[in-house]
Amino acid sequence: MNRYCPINLARPSAIMLSTLLLGLSGCSKAELPAYRENYILAKDHGWIELTVDIPATVIKQPRKGEPASCGISVYINGENYLVAPLPVTDKLAANLRSGFLFPAPANDLDVTVTSDCSAAEQPDAQLQFKLDKDSKAGLLFDGTQLHGTGTTKETPATLAGLQDDMTALHAKQTSDSEGNAAAFTWQTRLLAGGFALVTVLLLVLIFKRK
Repeated sequence: MNRYCPINLARPSAIMLSTLLLGLSGCSKAELPAYRENYILAKDHGWIELTVDIPATVIKQPRKGEPASCGISVYINGENYLVAPLPVTDKLAANLRSGFLFPAPANDLDVTVTSDCSAAEQPDAQLQFKLDKDSKAGLLFDGTQLHGTGTTKETPATLAGLQDDMTALHAKQTSDSEGNAAAFTWQTRLLAGGFALVTVLLLVLIFKRK
């Protein structure tokens, strides 16, 4: 179940975004309301996997006495899809890395990412592409630009598909059980035949001695 903080703002500047993210610190997620996401999922849709990888060398340093904080905001065709803080610390040794996965309409998309993580103010990062139904588009935000990393086909999970998977699994288990039973029967017959042969040989030896 999605938990979110209701937001209905025009596209914020870097300063406004910082203030907004601090206000969202008590929210586990800041994303599309569940009723909006459910509507998207009920229509032809695909998925966007957004990877954030910002070099530590460009991350802004917090002011003295203030906690380190920064975040991003994602818009698709002008609609605010995501406002979220990023895992930045006072002394970031490696790149700032994070990621998000969310549904989007299968359509021509104009994706915009704004961020206040860089020391120097950066323009909005934008990318336009077509998202096909049941596909996943990979995007990479490096703090300055938004890059496409490829598209993969996604098979939607359905109750019918789950039932088919369970039926196939049951059939395999039944087949394995029957195979094990057949192997056990063959081994039993082999042991019984060997025991009978040994018994006959013993009787022959006994009669010969007599």
